[in-house]
Amino acid sequence: MKAPVLTLLATSVSFTVLASTDIPIKTNSPLVETDSPIMFAYHDKDRTLAELNLATNQFASLVVPEEAYGFDYGKLANSESVTAIVMTKDGIFAVGKTTSEKLLPINSLLSKIEPSKFQKIKFVSDINKDGLSDILLPDLTHSSIYLQNPDKTFTEHKFDTSPNYSGSFNDGNLTINIDLTLVPEVFDVNQDGLYDLIFQNNEEINILYATKQGFSPSPTSLDIPVKLGKFEQEKAKRKIALLQDINDDGMLDLVTQYSPILSGFDALDAEITYQIYWGEPGGKFSQSPQNLPKASGATQLAFKHDFNGDGKKDLQKSFIDFGFGTLTSMALGNGSAEVDVEISFHRQLADGTFNSAPDSEQEVEMELNMDGEDMALTYYTGDVNGDGKQDAIFKTGSKTLKIYYGNETTLLEKKAKKIKHTLPESANDIKLVDVNNDGKQDFVFRFKDKNGNSSIKTVLN
Repeated sequence: MKAPVLTLLATSVSFTVLASTDIPIKTNSPLVETDSPIMFAYHDKDRTLAELNLATNQFASLVVPEEAYGFDYGKLANSESVTAIVMTKDGIFAVGKTTSEKLLPINSLLSKIEPSKFQKIKFVSDINKDGLSDILLPDLTHSSIYLQNPDKTFTEHKFDTSPNYSGSFNDGNLTINIDLTLVPEVFDVNQDGLYDLIFQNNEEINILYATKQGFSPSPTSLDIPVKLGKFEQEKAKRKIALLQDINDDGMLDLVTQYSPILSGFDALDAEITYQIYWGEPGGKFSQSPQNLPKASGATQLAFKHDFNGDGKKDLQKSFIDFGFGTLTSMALGNGSAEVDVEISFHRQLADGTFNSAPDSEQEVEMELNMDGEDMALTYYTGDVNGDGKQDAIFKTGSKTLKIYYGNETTLLEKKAKKIKHTLPESANDIKLVDVNNDGKQDFVFRFKDKNGNSSIKTVLN
C-alpha cells in the first residue's frame, strides 16, 4: 500500500513527497544503492542488515548468519529482484527475511581473516553479462570465479593470482599487507564478443581473457605505449589515472597522469598533465596521446555522464580547494571541516577532444574529516526529468536542492530549478533512485536521530 503523499511546487516544477517510513534496524552508515528501487541499510557494529523496497514501501530486517563480515548484492536465478549476499567465515550466503541459504564455501584465505566490523564489500558482479550475478573469491596463489548457472548453482574457474605485498618490521614482529583485487572491471578488451577481466594498479594492466570454455589460466599484461613510474632526473612520476571506454567505441582508453614529485602543499598546487591514449583494436592503445584540460594536484577527473544527450561522456573536473585554512578548521572542528570544491564540465566534441574552457562551472562544499573515511560531497547527478540527459543537483543549505537540467548547447542550464524541503544533515544521506520505474530518478532522504534510529522520505519527480 502506497504511503500518503504531499505535492509541492517549486519554480513551476511539481514533486510528490511520500510519507516517512522507519528503517527496522539502527544504521550508522550511508544507504547502499543497487540500480533498482531496492536499497540496503546496515549497522557495522551490530552486524545487522535490512532491505528497503522503495517501490512497495516495504522495509524488512534480513537474517544475517553469525560471524558475517561483509555483504554485497546481486541477481540470483529464479529471483525477480536483487538479493543481499553475505560473506562469513563459513561461506557465502543469500539472505532473506526469514532464512539464509548457503551458495558457496569460503576459501582458506578468507576463512582466516578477522574483520573488526560488518561492511559493504564488492565481491559480486555479472562477469559474463548474462543477467545473473557471479562471485569472485581471491586467494594468495589462485583466485576463483564462480559463474552462476540458470539453476542457481555455480561453476568454478581458477586462475593464477599475483598479489602485491608490502610490510614492515616493528619490535621483532613482521606485519605483511596483501593487496588483492576482489572484483575487477569487466570489458571485452579484444572485441571477440566475450567479457574479459581487468586487473590494474598505477603502473600495470593485466587482462584475464575469457574463452568459450571459461577463462585463461592466468592474466596477460597489456602493452602500454608510454613509460610509467618515477623519473629521478625530472623529479616527476607518471601513473595510470583511468582505464575506461571514454568515447564509447567499444575499445578501452587509457588516461595517464604526469606530475612533479613534491610534498605538502606544494603537491596540491603543482600543475598536472593528463593525457588520453585512445583504444585501438585488439586491446592496443594509440602511440600519440591527446592532452586534456590543465589541472592541479588537487584535481580529480571523471568521464561518467552525458549531460547534453549526444551519446558521449563529458569530462567532469573537480578541484578541491584544500589549504592551510582547512587544516585549521579541522583542528578547531573536532577533526572535520567543509572544503570548497570547484566543479567544471567540459563537452566531448565529435572528434573525441574536450573543450579546454569549461562549458559550465559550479562550486559546492564537501565535508571532510582527518581520517578521510567520511567525505560528503553536496553534488549529485541523475536524469530527474526523464529527457535522457544527465542533470546536476546541488545541496545548498539545509532546505534547498538546486537542479541544473542537462542542456544540448550549454551542457547544463544556466538557471536552476529548486526543491524546497528539509534535507538530511549529511550529504551522504541523499540518494537518487528511479523508485516508480518512470525513467526519472527520484530523491531518497535518510533522516536519523541521536539514538541511531532512521527513517526514509521519498520525493518523486
